[in-house]
Amino acid sequence: MPIDSEVSKRRIGIMGGTFDPVHFGHTLLAEAALNEAGLDEVIFMPAYIQPFKRDRYIADSRDRLRMLELATSYEERFTVSSWELEQENVSYTYDTIESFIQNNPDQKIFFIMGSDAMMKIERWKRGKELLGICNLVVGKREAGDRVQLEEHAKRLRGAFGTEIIILEKQMRPISSTMVRERITAGKPITDMVSPLVEDYIYEHELYIKSKETEKRIEECFFGMTEKRRLHTENVVKVAAELARLYGADENKAKLAAKCHDFFRGKDIEEINSLVRHYGLSEKYIDNPNLAHGKLAAEFLENDLGTDDNEIIDAVSFHTTGRRDMSLIEKIVFIADAIEAKRDYPGVEEIRVMAYKDIDKACKMSLERTIAHLRETGITEEMIDRDTIDAYEYFKEQEKEK
Repeated sequence: MPIDSEVSKRRIGIMGGTFDPVHFGHTLLAEAALNEAGLDEVIFMPAYIQPFKRDRYIADSRDRLRMLELATSYEERFTVSSWELEQENVSYTYDTIESFIQNNPDQKIFFIMGSDAMMKIERWKRGKELLGICNLVVGKREAGDRVQLEEHAKRLRGAFGTEIIILEKQMRPISSTMVRERITAGKPITDMVSPLVEDYIYEHELYIKSKETEKRIEECFFGMTEKRRLHTENVVKVAAELARLYGADENKAKLAAKCHDFFRGKDIEEINSLVRHYGLSEKYIDNPNLAHGKLAAEFLENDLGTDDNEIIDAVSFHTTGRRDMSLIEKIVFIADAIEAKRDYPGVEEIRVMAYKDIDKACKMSLERTIAHLRETGITEEMIDRDTIDAYEYFKEQEKEK
């Protein structure tokens, strides 16, 4: 007799999410899925951007991927996939599962989730279609919710023909948010994440930024005019794209881009007062175009306690540029110059070049700025020295190539 094709297929579980960071709740759920659902393998698939969490910064993709590799290294039936990260787009479960099924027709796919997610799955993007193409393994979050879960699962089975396995083992009440909050508060996380993940978090200083700093940054952002916020959002978007393209720290680029114009558009009297408050050069008095970046950098360092010089310098020099800029500085400088709403002669050529050669794009932008200033009657002596030095530096670098 021929072997039943469904019986002969390997049973593969897929667990998605941001894993920011991965914790024992994730790995213990995956262990239960292996043992109770008879899975041959569980694939952990970190999202590039999880749909329901796009309103906050998340750890760099490379960090989340590495933490998953460390957390799952003890079990040979666990694997980690970077597929969603490589898509560099919003991650929706249906797209991931559909692609996986198309590329692995000889495998039976189960999506692993918590009970709260199963109760809402029909409201997901293409959730009903998802139920028609894959099966579910569900972990219970509460001890007493099995009856309600079974009733809901029965309805889904009847409506979509989905195989749904509800695990006996209860999920541990841990969330990534709880882990991050403990780290921020300086409390131990030994009972929440594996020792390898804990070491990685502290070695790379992940999630250390205080809640107060985040709150104040958000207050500054939403204190800007709507027009300025739109500009800033566009700069953040371009900075993130360029950071991924050139292998820079995406979170640093996004944070610097978000903060770069905090003092743009302030009243001239307030600008002058702040220039004196921070002890900046007199050249910034009555010069908000140059002063606003310096003030934002001072605010980050002195008021918010930011000690990352890459971020501080990217904010400080985003208008003028300077000689020998770091990659993050170049990214924020050029993102500010080419964001979607920028419309001036030559901007399209600079946009194209920014995604091919960021040094050439910076040189083009500086060249255009200097030419524009001269056309408006600004003499060489009146142009900021950092701008001249930056332009000369890129010219020198171009000759040496």
